[in-house]
Amino acid sequence: MLTLFQNEDSPTLTEESRFTFLCGPGMPCFNQCCQAGLIVLNPGDVLRLKRFLQVSSSEFLRRYAVRETEARSGLPLVFLRPPRGQETGCPFVSEAGCRVYEARPDACRLFPLAQGSVLTPTGLRDRLYLRQPSYCLGLAAGQEWTVADWMAAQGFDPADPRRRAWVSLLLTQALSGPATPDQQDLFYLAAYDLDNFRAFVLTSAFPAVYGFPAEALAPLADDEEALLRFALAYITATLEEDEPSLVREALREALLAEGPG
Repeated sequence: MLTLFQNEDSPTLTEESRFTFLCGPGMPCFNQCCQAGLIVLNPGDVLRLKRFLQVSSSEFLRRYAVRETEARSGLPLVFLRPPRGQETGCPFVSEAGCRVYEARPDACRLFPLAQGSVLTPTGLRDRLYLRQPSYCLGLAAGQEWTVADWMAAQGFDPADPRRRAWVSLLLTQALSGPATPDQQDLFYLAAYDLDNFRAFVLTSAFPAVYGFPAEALAPLADDEEALLRFALAYITATLEEDEPSLVREALREALLAEGPG
């Protein structure tokens, strides 16, 4: 088994597990969680934030994100860029709270919970645990929640296929060894820079290489959820397969898939 983003010292929670938590402007520790660390973004986070801010994905990444390399896979991760002069923290936090609250990243939605993932012979298994930073006073006050109720209230989907595909890619690549520079750039483009990935698919030699008629790819021009689903399928297929026909078949299935992510 290979693990990623886990805290092995914390007990595993179930959806029925209970905890107490309160957060808001009246708490002395308000906003400290937004300043205490780096906030990792998954592909769904980037899409949600760039839509909220009404900027392109490349503009969002340039202004608000920083690219780092995940140590074991060699694949790129993106984090929210800390405010100028700070090593940690969120660029969207103000004294009044989060300025992008509707579009906040999954890591923020889940707090004070956190999620780790394990790659097993039968697939990806997620693990939830309770974070207990010393600065957080909300764990000793407020409403009692079940894990399931908290996730639902915060709009966090534990089964989000976009996040699960992204984590699976990172973990699977780690088993194969660090990604090459070309694989790193492809992963960054398809997972995070969705607007430039659209241009790559629709205006380059992509249709000819993989045998797609223009009309088959046309829905990707306007449907960003379908485009992200296609992008993640493309990364998965190209990292796992060298044969274009196998990649083409995986992409054809992604084009026929329905639903968000």
